[in-house]
Amino acid sequence: MSKLKPIVLLAVAVIIAFSSATLLADKPADEKVQIVVEQYRIGDLPVWTKDGHFDSEILMMYLQTTVAPNTWEARGGPATMAPYPQNASLVIRAPIKTHDAIKKVLKQHRGQ
Repeated sequence: MSKLKPIVLLAVAVIIAFSSATLLADKPADEKVQIVVEQYRIGDLPVWTKDGHFDSEILMMYLQTTVAPNTWEARGGPATMAPYPQNASLVIRAPIKTHDAIKKVLKQHRGQ
């Protein structure tokens, strides 16, 4: 039961974020933005399976649906995200304002 606790906590956080968080507004398609690549260490967040394997899929889906959703490649935007399990991180290529919003969301989940 205790190993499921991080997953349950993340699910609760997703529900709270959808109901109360203010999210970064998407940019118009014709506006040019600077794209940068950043790495986010997330090993301290609930991204581990019960057998100890890195699994960032839920966190990635959460970020892509709450932080500038139309910015992500799946919706025709320039932003991409990939897990990097070797050091428990995400590598994200996105506009600077999207990175600012991601940092804010991750900070909230860390209770900072």
